[in-house]
Amino acid sequence: MNLYLIDKMENETKTLEKTNGKFQKVDGSILRMTLTFIYLYIIIQLFYIIVLLLSNSHRLLDSLTSFTLGNYLTLIIAPITLITAILLTFIIHKSFWKPFISFLAFIFIYFIYFLFSTGGKGETFGYGMIAFIYYLIWGSATLFLLGFAFRFLFNLKSKLLKISLSTLPFIIMGILIFITLFQTQNLTIDSCKKGSDSKQIACYHKLALEEQNYSICYIRKTNIDSCVWNVLKKINEKGILNSNLCSKNTNSFEADNCFRYLAIIKKDSSFCEKIQKVNGHALSRCYSDIARETGDSSLCENAIGATAVCYYNLAKINNDKSLCDKISVVRTGDNYWKNNCYSQFD
Repeated sequence: MNLYLIDKMENETKTLEKTNGKFQKVDGSILRMTLTFIYLYIIIQLFYIIVLLLSNSHRLLDSLTSFTLGNYLTLIIAPITLITAILLTFIIHKSFWKPFISFLAFIFIYFIYFLFSTGGKGETFGYGMIAFIYYLIWGSATLFLLGFAFRFLFNLKSKLLKISLSTLPFIIMGILIFITLFQTQNLTIDSCKKGSDSKQIACYHKLALEEQNYSICYIRKTNIDSCVWNVLKKINEKGILNSNLCSKNTNSFEADNCFRYLAIIKKDSSFCEKIQKVNGHALSRCYSDIARETGDSSLCENAIGATAVCYYNLAKINNDKSLCDKISVVRTGDNYWKNNCYSQFD
């Protein structure tokens, strides 16, 4: 874009601003621009945090208590909120072409990053380009509409009206937080059927924890292990975790997995014996996991089909080369684990 086009765009913008009155740029010093940025950043940040918290929870209070300091720091310095506030500040206080060029520069930098992250080809690139164009159109339109709306607000002569409209976003978000904090909607299996897949999975896992019922984890076949593990650990913290919880489950697959996690949590291989022999995978994993947790290599012999892996893991954890000698080459793949076991000590 050459200087002639820039000058022409600026002149046209000035003409447009004169005819639009209240929508002209807001004159101000660096201090005033800084105050504008702080005001916009607080609004955008609050909106961003509320949307993010509510998107994965029924109650804001539950989300807040589950967040760590690292989560909050990530939210506070989120690049999207910083960039949006900066661009809006430019739109409010500068001629149209300056924020427009800044916006194009940001889009260009993001596009270069996008090309490198996807390799510039493949299905991921194709879908990513569609999403990129979609958000570019809607994002730019929303950004400039908000910018001119704030121009109108800051150009109002009535201080009372200006203050009232300026505090309106905070009042709306305050009401939203207040309502959410006292929201008493209970999770149910039916309520968890709503929303995207990720929201449903998160909802089922939360419901399983609330009701201390690990069977709920199996409704959606995603992240089952972590869900069951967390539920049983929570039950164990209350001192009521025992084999009866697993044995009363009529689903043999779920019951066997329950025994396996029970054995790991209690570090007791006797619970592995309760797993049905027909479920050989769960049985071998049970002994292998207990061996890893307790350091008892003798349990590896009971991990049928995973004996070699069991000895390999223990040798690595305990830094004990002699455990590699116990790997018998019986099955396809055993030789791989034996060689790798020795190689880690070379």
